[in-house]
Amino acid sequence: YPWYEPFGMAVLEAMACGVPVVASATGGLVRTVEDGVTGVLVAPRYPLALAAALRDLLDDPARRQEMGRRAVMRAARYSWRAIAAQVYGELDALARRAVEDAGRDVSRRGGTSGSVPAQ
Repeated sequence: YPWYEPFGMAVLEAMACGVPVVASATGGLVRTVEDGVTGVLVAPRYPLALAAALRDLLDDPARRQEMGRRAVMRAARYSWRAIAAQVYGELDALARRAVEDAGRDVSRRGGTSGSVPAQ
């Protein structure tokens, strides 16, 4: 049983299905699961705390349902479509910055793209 989860794909899959997650507060799970909102995070390596959190959720269907609803919304941030849009946005910003930087470099040299500065 690995106690450290660097990202938590299984956690995201559960959340996407409307299942609130009970997990140890380690690794990427701290960023993925919103404690008290989309699930419950407990201190690592404390099985009694994990069991208590599970029992509390099982005993409270309304809380479980609300956390599950919010978990679906949270998991949508990690969909392929959402991630692709984020990557595209970052690449677009980098490309625009590169074009702007190239334009400033050309104007400092006193020419246009592809021209040779006068001697």
